[in-house]
Amino acid sequence: MKKNICKRKEGRFEIQYHYGYKADGTANYRSIYGKSRNEVLTIYHRVINTLIQNNDLLIFDKTYIGYTINSWLSFVKIKNKKSTYSNYQYIVSSRIIPRFAKIKKERLSTEQITTFITDMLNEGLKEKTVKDILIILQQILKFGNLEINFPMPKVPKKEIQIFQKEDQTKLEKELLKNRNPQTLGIYLCLYTGLRIGELCALQWKNIDLKEQKIKVKKTLIRIKNPEKNAKKKL
Repeated sequence: MKKNICKRKEGRFEIQYHYGYKADGTANYRSIYGKSRNEVLTIYHRVINTLIQNNDLLIFDKTYIGYTINSWLSFVKIKNKKSTYSNYQYIVSSRIIPRFAKIKKERLSTEQITTFITDMLNEGLKEKTVKDILIILQQILKFGNLEINFPMPKVPKKEIQIFQKEDQTKLEKELLKNRNPQTLGIYLCLYTGLRIGELCALQWKNIDLKEQKIKVKKTLIRIKNPEKNAKKKL
C-alpha cells in the first residue's frame, strides 16, 4: 500500500491511507500522526495490520473481493425482507468472507471456487446447502461484474413423505390424550395446513368459532440479530 509521509507545520509527521469511497465515488482517506518518522510508521503498520485482520480495510478497497461482498450486502439489505437479509448475511459472514474477502478481484479463479466447493462437501455439508451458498456467491460475483464459471453440485431429488392413515390416527389419539397448548397447535396444523410461523402469530380475534374459520393475517419468524456479539434474536 502506498504511503506518503509529510511533515506538518506544527512539527508532527503525517501518513494518509485510503479507506473507502465517498458518496460521489471519490477516494476517502484517513490520517495517522506521530512525533517522528519512525513513530508514525510504527503506528501506521499497527493500524493497517489490525484493519486487514478484521477485514475492514479489504471491505473499503475496490481491488479486493471483500469490497464487492460488502457492496452487495448493502444492496440486498434495501430490497429484501429482514429474514432474507439475515440469511444472506449469515452465509456470507460464515462461509464467503473467510474464504474470498482477502483475494484480489483479478486473482480469483475457477480453481479457487472449485476447491471451495470440494472442501464444503468433504466437510459434510449437503449438496443442497452447498448449492445455496454458491448461488449467493454467484450473485456477488455478478454484482461485481466478475464473470467466472464454476460447477454446481447435483442435488438429489428428495422424496416427499406423507402420513399414512394409520399414522395420522395414532397421532390424533396421542394429541387428544395429552391436551395442552403444544398439542393443540399440532392438531390445528394437522387439519388446517397452517405453517409454524402462522400458528405462532395467531390471536383469539383471528378465530371465529361461530363461522368455524381461522383468519391468517400474520406470521412469526425468528431472525438472527445482525449486530456483532448479540445474544438475542430479533
